[in-house]
Amino acid sequence: METNPRSSPPPAANEAGSPGDGAQLVELSKSWSTAMNGQDRAKLEALMAPEFSLHRWDNTRDTARAAWFDVLFNHVKILEFEQSALVARVYGDVGVVTSKFSIWRGTFDGKPYEVHGYLMDVWRRTGGQWQVVSRTSADLPGREGGRPGALERGVRDPFGVELGARWGGKRGFGGVLET
Repeated sequence: METNPRSSPPPAANEAGSPGDGAQLVELSKSWSTAMNGQDRAKLEALMAPEFSLHRWDNTRDTARAAWFDVLFNHVKILEFEQSALVARVYGDVGVVTSKFSIWRGTFDGKPYEVHGYLMDVWRRTGGQWQVVSRTSADLPGREGGRPGALERGVRDPFGVELGARWGGKRGFGGVLET
């Protein structure tokens, strides 16, 4: 009896990877965050694949690697970034790391921003080296346990998306958009 490859179940997490691959991806993810916070371009270049792209969960943003670097090095000053609950799943030479960022605060072209949410990073192993090829972010309207606040019209996140627009012009960072 022949097996139809289209009906075969997908490989289980870590099936083709070593047991340490998940832990390695968590450590690489932490290194990536540290390099981002410290604006360590050499480390970022090594960790991020040439075709890296940042996506918003609702497809309102796709930012290529070159534009991501431009924003990080020329527009953003990160004051605080807290990432937690990192979980890695490995599927052969592809890994997915999910995490929570309870705060990402800083300035974009001198204007303050504060966002909170979840990340999903896709890593690919080529020639024995892992590189991140994609990040998908899902920002949340407000900080857990945070205080509500007003959001000025026209305030954008570090990648140019108007924050009030995400929630129909009614929600912003941690509070209600004043009209």
